[in-house]
Amino acid sequence: MWLMNGTAIQGRGHISEGTPCQDKIASKCNDTTYVIALADGAGSAALSHIGAEKCVDIITQYFLDNFEDCYTNEDDNSLTKSIYEKLIDNLNQLAFENHCSIKELACTLLCVAENNSRFITFHLGDGIIAFCDDDSVKVYSSPDNGEFANVTYFVTSSNALSKIRIRKAELPDVTAFYLMSDGAGTSLYSSQRNAASNALKMMSDLSLMYSEDDVRDEITNFFTSSIGTRTLDDCSVVYMVKHKRTIDTFCQMSYYEQLNLLGIKRGSSHERRRYRRFCDMIKFCEVERSLIDISKKIEVKPKYVKKYITNLLTVGILKNTRANYYVNSNFTI
Repeated sequence: MWLMNGTAIQGRGHISEGTPCQDKIASKCNDTTYVIALADGAGSAALSHIGAEKCVDIITQYFLDNFEDCYTNEDDNSLTKSIYEKLIDNLNQLAFENHCSIKELACTLLCVAENNSRFITFHLGDGIIAFCDDDSVKVYSSPDNGEFANVTYFVTSSNALSKIRIRKAELPDVTAFYLMSDGAGTSLYSSQRNAASNALKMMSDLSLMYSEDDVRDEITNFFTSSIGTRTLDDCSVVYMVKHKRTIDTFCQMSYYEQLNLLGIKRGSSHERRRYRRFCDMIKFCEVERSLIDISKKIEVKPKYVKKYITNLLTVGILKNTRANYYVNSNFTI
């Protein structure tokens, strides 16, 4: 399971000019796929905030609906073209609705999609993509400023198709991915060292301890009071972080949280008995045990024990060798 969060704040320059925040973020998920996206509207384009919002919505939904086809498509050029055409078609429609040129909707665009530790990244423009895999944050995809530092590429640029960078990789050790705009990068990215700040990890770690709304408020306050004071530009970040709970954490969960995890219906006549059996099995399987061992321990026939085992394997509390079962010391839910 991945937790997603982020913020986008209006830059000091835009506040003084009365210009809306042109950075937009989005996150979406279904049962198998998680997607985050960030777009930074061009400062010179009057309606770029509208274009940015449309682009993050379109690309997150595209990967959510088509992840498997995208990941298995060996022709990256055709994949890039398909996504680009989807974006342009929608921006053309948006331009028609707003009686403006498509250039007025210009924005950069970043995206990361995950499915079963398989990742697809999409990068166009001067934003930054970073990741964490061993308690330190590293840059995964660097900003593209073209020939000059203050020049970049937008979805509406004539050469956008050739500037889109798509990468696919299986990364089981990655615990977080981050997208940030160039405004946030002023504080959270070093172009000289091509390095990202560990402050990103501090932000995503909050999601493992507090509610989504509380974390968003905390990140927004941090950006407003610190990151945003170091630049005139809008600042934004969005991330996904892998949610892991250990057996110790399971033991610290409330009784009703444990019931929910174990799939035990509250108020049923067998609630307490099933709960005790699950707990006895978990404690007993701190060392490897066979099906027969477990059956004797909880005094339940093997064919019924299999149902309990299947449940614990499904939520990740137990792991198994060929014939034995044992507690998974680090399971993800």
